Amino acid sequence: MALAALKNLLPSFVAAADIIDVGQPVILHPEEARLVESSAPKRRREFALGRRCAHLALQQLGCDHEMIAIGPERTPTWPRTIVGSITHTSGYAAAIAARDYRLRALGVDAEREGGVRRELWHMVFDDTEIDWLLRHGSDATLATVMFTAKEAYFKAAYPLNRRWLDFHDVRVDMKNGHFCVIVRASSEQSAPDPVVIGRYAVVDGLVLTAICVQS
Repeated sequence: MALAALKNLLPSFVAAADIIDVGQPVILHPEEARLVESSAPKRRREFALGRRCAHLALQQLGCDHEMIAIGPERTPTWPRTIVGSITHTSGYAAAIAARDYRLRALGVDAEREGGVRRELWHMVFDDTEIDWLLRHGSDATLATVMFTAKEAYFKAAYPLNRRWLDFHDVRVDMKNGHFCVIVRASSEQSAPDPVVIGRYAVVDGLVLTAICVQS
C-alpha cells in the first residue's frame, strides 16, 4: 500500500520503488558495500535498503548501473541524465528517479507517523508553523508531514546548488493533500526556487512526502 501511495504523489514518468524491511537479505554491489563497511550495522542496513530501492527504480527507467556511489555531503551519486532521491526510516525504505529532461530534481522523505515529538518542534519549525500546529490540535501527524516536507525539499534543492539549508530557512504551508515550501528571502540565493509545491500521503502509520522540481 505504501508504494501505491508514493506513486500517487508523483507524475507517471517518475519511477518509484520501496522495501518494507522484515529482515530479508539485501545484496549490495561489492563497491557499494565497501562504502559503508566501517559503519554501524544499522547504518549498513539502511544504506543497503536505500540502494536496493534506487536500483529497482533505475531498472524501471532502463538505466540501472552497477553501483551508486556516495557524493559530496554523503548524497547519492546518480547516473548521468538521472535525478533521484532516497529515503529510509524504521522498517521502510524508498527511492524515486526520473530522466533529467523531465525534471530538474526530486525529493522524497518517509517518517513514522508521530515521529516528530513536541519537544523537537522549536528546532524544526518557526513560530508561525508552531502556531498553525497548535490551532490544529498539536496534531502529531501534521507535524510529521511538515518535517518530512522540509526534508524532501532539502534533498531536491541540494543537487541544484550544493548548499544546505536549515530547517528555519524554509516554511511549510499546509494545504489539502499538498503543501508549499516557501524559502525565506534571506535564504533565496541558496535555493533553486523560492516556492515549491509537494504532495504527501499517510498510509499504514507512515508519512510520505515527495517534491518534483520542474525543468
